[in-house]
Amino acid sequence: MCKIITFLNKIEDLAAAPSLTDWIQAACSVILVYAAFKALSTWKPQKKFELITELLAKSHIGIEFIKFLRLNRYVEQNKEVFEDFHKQLRDGKWRDAADRNQFRRQKYMEAKADRLSTMLTTVIEMRIKAEASFGQDDDFYRFFDEVVKLNNEVDYAYNMLHWVEEILRDGDLDHEEEDKRLTERDEYLKIIYVTADPRNDEILNRFLDMQKGLNTHRPKM
Repeated sequence: MCKIITFLNKIEDLAAAPSLTDWIQAACSVILVYAAFKALSTWKPQKKFELITELLAKSHIGIEFIKFLRLNRYVEQNKEVFEDFHKQLRDGKWRDAADRNQFRRQKYMEAKADRLSTMLTTVIEMRIKAEASFGQDDDFYRFFDEVVKLNNEVDYAYNMLHWVEEILRDGDLDHEEEDKRLTERDEYLKIIYVTADPRNDEILNRFLDMQKGLNTHRPKM
C-alpha cells in the first residue's frame, strides 16, 4: 500500500514540474526584459545628447536675436516701410528731433517685426524644453529666459525713452532735473541699441559669456 502511495506522489510531482516549453518561455521573458532595459538605458543618453545639441545650436539664434533686436541702424531693405518717412523728411515735416527719432525707431521695429517674431518663438520654445528637461536652475533655461527678459526690457525702454524725450522737449526743467532726464535717456538708449563697437557692448558681452558657459555642457561622443 505504501509503495502505491509513493508511486502516485511521484506522478503528481512530475505533472506539477515545469515543462521544457515553460522553461523556454520564462527564459524569453527574462531576455525581453533585459533587452528593454538596455534599450531604455541607451535611449535616455541619446535623447539627452540630441536635446543638448539642439539647445547649443539654438543658443546662436538667441545671440542673433539680441543683435538684430538692438541694431542701431537696420538695413532698409523693406523700402515701402521707409518710403513715406523719407518723403516726410524731404517735405520738412519732421523738424522736431524727438518726434523724428521716435517715428524712425517705430519704422525700424516694424521692418524687423517678422524676423524678430520668428526668432523669439524659437527662443521661447527652447526655454520651455530646457525647463521641462532640466528645471529652472539649469544654465540653458537661464540663458533663454534672459533673452526673453531682454526683449521685454527693450520694449519697456522704447516706451520710457519716448516719455523722457517728451519731458526734455517740453523744457521748463532746472539744471538738476535736466541732467537726471538726460542720464535716463542715455541708459534707455544703451538698452535699446548696440554700441558703435559691439566689442564694448556690455549687454551683448554678457550674453556671449553666458553662451560660452553653455559649451561646458557639450556632450562627449
